[in-house]
Formats: sequence, C-alpha cells, structure tokens
Amino acid sequence: MRELIPETKKERNILGSKTDRYIGHEAKLKSNKIMETNQNIIYTIADDATIVLNTQNNLLIIPVEKIAFCKADGSYSKVLLENGKEIIVSKSLIVIERSLTGFNFIRCHNSYLVNARKVEKFDRKMKTLTVFGHTIPVSRRKCCQTMMKMKTLNDQL
Repeated sequence: MRELIPETKKERNILGSKTDRYIGHEAKLKSNKIMETNQNIIYTIADDATIVLNTQNNLLIIPVEKIAFCKADGSYSKVLLENGKEIIVSKSLIVIERSLTGFNFIRCHNSYLVNARKVEKFDRKMKTLTVFGHTIPVSRRKCCQTMMKMKTLNDQL
C-alpha cells in the first residue's frame, strides 16, 4: 500500500502528525510526483534512451547519447548537443540530472552535468574536462568523484 504524502496545508491538517516528517522533503517529493504525472517538462523514455525537452516553442525528442553536456543558467538549463546545437530548457539542472540517472552523466560541478562518454580530456592539474572543444570546470569537492566515475567507465569499455 502506498503511503499518503500531503501536498497542501489542508491535507497536512487532515492527516495530522504523521505529516511532520514530510515537511522538510516537500519540494523533492513534489518534483518526483510531477515527473510521475507527466506535468513536468523533462521525461525519460527508458526503452529508447531518449529524453523529451520542452523548449519555448517545441517538444524535442533527443537521444540521450547525443547530449554532450548540460549547463545551469539561472533558473534555466542549456543542453548542448554533440552537433553544437544548444537547447534552452526552463528547468533546473537537478531535474535534468534526475531524468538522466543511469546514462553515464557526471555532475562534475554545481553548474555542469557532463556525458562521461563524450569527455575527450580530463586535466587533473587544472581540474577541467574537455568536451567537444568546450572546457568545463571540475569543482574541488567533486574532483575525486569525477575521477572515479571516469575510471569506472573506462573499466566498462
């Protein structure tokens, strides 16, 4: 049986003290629920390994392997494809990251999500990645994690 998760103040009052533990996780739970009810702009279709991006004028269906990296830009995200095309989506990078879990994407920086299969060079000294000629910074905090994921990916190949 699925446990009820309150979304409004009225539902919290009806359900009582059981809901206190959910209040801190409300935003996370709402975003997951939106993804389940197909009201979100980004979906993952696992069978075809494609992602649907809702831009200002279009719905674009893009194969996941065509994505080079994603960059946060305020409340928007820029998705850069391997052919150089840039798509602007009005969703945060965390929503895109959740949609792309299991597809070898690395969150190497607070503002970047990189397709590990598209990385051409990892400079440990400068703490940067090179993807299709773009230099992407790697944060000090995520440097070791990024190296481990790159090594794991290399072992899989």
